[in-house]
Amino acid sequence: MGKSKTNQLKQDAEKALNVLIQQPAVDPKKITLIGHSEGTIIVLRVAIENTTKVENIVLMGTVAQNFREIIHLQNVDEPLLLAKQILDVDHDGILSLSEVASRINGSAADAAIKEAINSLIEKDNKTGQYVWHPGLDVGKDGTVNIDKELKPLLVNTFESLAPFPTGKCTALEPCRTWIKSVLALQPNLSVIGNLLQIS
Repeated sequence: MGKSKTNQLKQDAEKALNVLIQQPAVDPKKITLIGHSEGTIIVLRVAIENTTKVENIVLMGTVAQNFREIIHLQNVDEPLLLAKQILDVDHDGILSLSEVASRINGSAADAAIKEAINSLIEKDNKTGQYVWHPGLDVGKDGTVNIDKELKPLLVNTFESLAPFPTGKCTALEPCRTWIKSVLALQPNLSVIGNLLQIS
């Protein structure tokens, strides 16, 4: 989304909607807008302001809550849940290298699990053995206590990102201008009631 603000994206979507309506192959009385993930922020607001042009909306993977809460869920709550329920094989609250490594080639190794594993361990280039990523094994005992070591690291990382990076925007980090504009919006769940019945 580059340096765009949500309002700019909404304006662009409204321009696209107006161009679409002018197309001869389009029935202007049967316009459906589709938004996915972050796009649901834009589609909902375009529909609210264009109820005479939009018949239906489809929101998939909807951003419903406060953006900060969503980022916390994705970067703290979900990884902790995955660590406790999937990676902690014996459910003792402590991850061993062997527990985590055993999940690498398991049938349950879907994308989320692989991502979690890769964020926890890596192969040592010299020994070929798995080691914890720096900063995880705070107690230096070869294990990671989920609540005492992993959780504080995830929370601290989230808190350091919460104001979100400043400076040049890259594809690998949230763009401060866009993030600030999203944080300023009311959550979709709060504004969806403003959507009049589209007919």
